[in-house]
Amino acid sequence: MCQQTRSKTVEKQTQDIYGNPLKFYTITHDHLTDCKEYIISKEAFSLKRWFLFMAIFSSLAFYCEFYNADANYLGIFLFFLCILLILKLHVKVKQESLLVIASLGLQLTTTFVTGRKESQFILNQNIYDVVINEGIFMHRIIFYLAVLLRDIKDPLKISSIAPLFQHTFPRLDCLEKMYNGIQNSFQNNHS
Repeated sequence: MCQQTRSKTVEKQTQDIYGNPLKFYTITHDHLTDCKEYIISKEAFSLKRWFLFMAIFSSLAFYCEFYNADANYLGIFLFFLCILLILKLHVKVKQESLLVIASLGLQLTTTFVTGRKESQFILNQNIYDVVINEGIFMHRIIFYLAVLLRDIKDPLKISSIAPLFQHTFPRLDCLEKMYNGIQNSFQNNHS
């Protein structure tokens, strides 16, 4: 939607709610005053974790003398592992981005490790407000950025909540920067 001919990019290292490293990018497009993009990316594939898993799995297979098993069982087992790996990579998220164009709306794009992308666009007329909400997740309270959607029949009521960045779970400091930027964009558009 926005051209990136003249833009200002700010990169910051941060963490998700579990302490894993994230990269947080803020792109401000100069030629459009109401166009900002927030990108959060995480490590797509952990080579250290993969080697650890393979070492444990190989040791267990050697201990159980799996190498003496019938070749048909080995083939079925390897086929099952390949299918499992493909399915895991198909749903693993590499990056989430939020494109804010105050005159049009918000676009959330999720990029998976396999290159597959899913996008969701929310029109400006359907946005009641953007808030930082808190929720209970497992044994902790987390904060997340959410879009409050207007009810079509009664525009003064909220019909639903659309949470943003559901796969990367950035911490509160990133959420506050995105929230302030989104609110500034919408206020500049209304004035």
